[in-house]
Amino acid sequence: MMPGMPMGGMKAPEKPAASGDHTHVAQGTVNTVDRDAGKINLSHGPVASLNWPAMTMDFQVKDKAAPAKIKQGQRVKVQFTEAPGGRYVITRIAPGK
Repeated sequence: MMPGMPMGGMKAPEKPAASGDHTHVAQGTVNTVDRDAGKINLSHGPVASLNWPAMTMDFQVKDKAAPAKIKQGQRVKVQFTEAPGGRYVITRIAPGK
């Protein structure tokens, strides 16, 4: 048996990429904007790169000026990464379809 191979000779599942080094994309609708905290609550569609279903969640925003340009009810497309502590941070936000 080769080192690192599970019993029975089956190949071990590959580990996902380290969370901090991958950008994910989602489209959704802004529910709330907290300009003071630099947060946006977003109801987004599925995120294939994370195997996430559609859901509603809070995101931190990397650019603290970005929430000033976003309005409640607006459709947006976001790019985001995982930050330490399991928080997700929007690195780019643009009007969506």
